[in-house]
Amino acid sequence: MTAPVATVMLFATAAVGGAPPQNQPLSLTQPVLADQVGRTILRYANAQTFAVVATLALGYLVYYRWRAKKPMTRAFAFKLVAAMLEIYLAITIWAVFTLTSPPAVELLHAELLPYVGLLTLIVMFGSVFPMLFAAFKDGKPENGAKPPGAGPPA
Repeated sequence: MTAPVATVMLFATAAVGGAPPQNQPLSLTQPVLADQVGRTILRYANAQTFAVVATLALGYLVYYRWRAKKPMTRAFAFKLVAAMLEIYLAITIWAVFTLTSPPAVELLHAELLPYVGLLTLIVMFGSVFPMLFAAFKDGKPENGAKPPGAGPPA
């Protein structure tokens, strides 16, 4: 347990007249176990693991489209790999900034850092701008559907 957390727990238990908890089983809310889980995820979620998983997923996509007698284009492959890269980076960001304490940025590979920053920027802007446009468009849906109650009176 870190010093600030132990101090807060000591003062909180003293304020209510109780004793600090002893010999409790670890849970994911405790920083020690969360840090260990985060560092384990970062140890195994590396570029080699991503490459293997992406290659297997791409092979399955080709097989699936071949069995369904649908054409396989380069665009499908790019979309699959881009989506898998987003998932991989989301897991990495989650493990670094949520589970590890202090954030284990040193466990990230130097080649990964620009992609993490760029993808975070793209995803954040990609989710914020549609919300802003919808807020200034009087709440009109983007797909052209009428809002509830906008039909002719019955």
